[in-house]
Amino acid sequence: MTDSAGATATRTVTVANGGGAGTLTIALTSPRPGEAVSGIDWSNIWVDSPGTPPFTYTLSVGATTLWTESSSSTHVALPWDTTRVANGPQTLKATVRDAAGRTGSATVDVVVQNP
Repeated sequence: MTDSAGATATRTVTVANGGGAGTLTIALTSPRPGEAVSGIDWSNIWVDSPGTPPFTYTLSVGATTLWTESSSSTHVALPWDTTRVANGPQTLKATVRDAAGRTGSATVDVVVQNP
């Protein structure tokens, strides 16, 4: 910036956008990678980075949404009915969205083995 006398100065300005979109760090701690699952299985999902509650937790396999739940907690255990997907290797995906619009996801490969 230069004034009318020819003097110059600089200023650094940081603009915060109010915490809009960004990324949450989450962990999907169960089931474990490669684990054989059947019937009703429970998945533990944790939000590891600061976020703004409530959180919307979603479990899915491919295009199939298995469970969605809203909670103020940074940890949930969600059930999923493994009979809703085909037997064999599957990738379970957990997605979390907070009230500020930040999202995070984690996946685990499991083997569905229903009778």
